[in-house]
Amino acid sequence: MGRFFRWTVLALVVVVVTGTVILVITVRPGLQDDAQEVRRTWKPLLQPLTARYGQLSGVVAALEAAGNGDREMTRQLKRTLSDWDLLLATNDAAVQAETADELEGLASRVRATVTGSDRLRANAGLTKAITTFDAEKVPRALVKRYNDTVLRYERNRDGILRGIVASLDGYDAHPTLQLATPAPAPAPAP
Repeated sequence: MGRFFRWTVLALVVVVVTGTVILVITVRPGLQDDAQEVRRTWKPLLQPLTARYGQLSGVVAALEAAGNGDREMTRQLKRTLSDWDLLLATNDAAVQAETADELEGLASRVRATVTGSDRLRANAGLTKAITTFDAEKVPRALVKRYNDTVLRYERNRDGILRGIVASLDGYDAHPTLQLATPAPAPAPAP
């Protein structure tokens, strides 16, 4: 009885190890290709995003000139812009995309704050800085290509078995890029 139990356990261990090796061998190449394609489609976005966030620095300066330099939103925007500048020296597309999304969210928050404040809305320098930022466009085709690639990568790394291989090999999640777009101007009253 003891000998049978040992052989059964040994056979079970061999089956599990063999299955794991086969899973890693079959899943890893697809994950590698998809992760490489995500990095490849991210690179062309860096230049237009850097130009766009350069304009966002002008928004920070205008907020400070308008007396909002001590506000948490302005401080957070300055910190995130500083993080972006530091991340440009790295090759971590996931963290860069996450920071870009954060900057876009902060830009939307600034836009909403300025729109909701009579004092800030009346500040010509701030309004011009926001308009200049909004005018700095990122090609939609590049954003769509990157987002489609990320979604394909995420589909391929999801699932119980693929997720195990992805986490063991360090294939982390990549966020899609969500650009902030200003709300359309209200139609003039007749």
